[in-house]
Amino acid sequence: MNLRLFTLPTLQADLFLVQLQKLLDRPCTLSTTDPLEQLERENQANGVIWLWDWQQPAQQALFFSRLEKQQGIIPLIILINLPNDQQLELKALQAGIRGVLHYGDTLDQLPRALQAVEQGELWFSRQTLTQGLLGQMTLPTEKTTNNGLPQGITPREKEILLQIGAGLSNKQIASKLDISLHTVKVHTYNLYRKIEVSNRMEAAHWAEMNL
Repeated sequence: MNLRLFTLPTLQADLFLVQLQKLLDRPCTLSTTDPLEQLERENQANGVIWLWDWQQPAQQALFFSRLEKQQGIIPLIILINLPNDQQLELKALQAGIRGVLHYGDTLDQLPRALQAVEQGELWFSRQTLTQGLLGQMTLPTEKTTNNGLPQGITPREKEILLQIGAGLSNKQIASKLDISLHTVKVHTYNLYRKIEVSNRMEAAHWAEMNL
């Protein structure tokens, strides 16, 4: 697979690129266009693994929300220079990131991470993978109401949850159910709290397993 490094165009980035090509013995290009923008333009992500430098403040704030809105294919992304933050790593896993390398990790870990991703595997710590797996399990003792829904979920919230499971955005849900966007956001916030999820992907998975 082709490798693309997404980072700021600096002298350090150029030097790192040279190191990468020597270490991996394969071409690697520097890109200033991020994978999600490029995916929208090209409508494909085949044959490319992105090394996404997390140390870009302008990219961090909206990174996961942009991934959440992504329709269809998510690029093969390995986040590099990630801080040692367990919750951030778990969030990356849940968002569809294929692997992470932390700030301070040695460069010789990169070939193994790339090999794993190319073989369709994930490159995360065992603790993160365990947390991710346990987070997807449904407890059999969950209390339900008389209408069969988990306790506290209203029929309207169920409607919205089903639309989330179908991949609709908040704006699309508002249009389909003929309610305001603000109402959808309020119901979505309440749903996340009631079913104990933190993002749209988890909510869609919960809907698939429980509705």
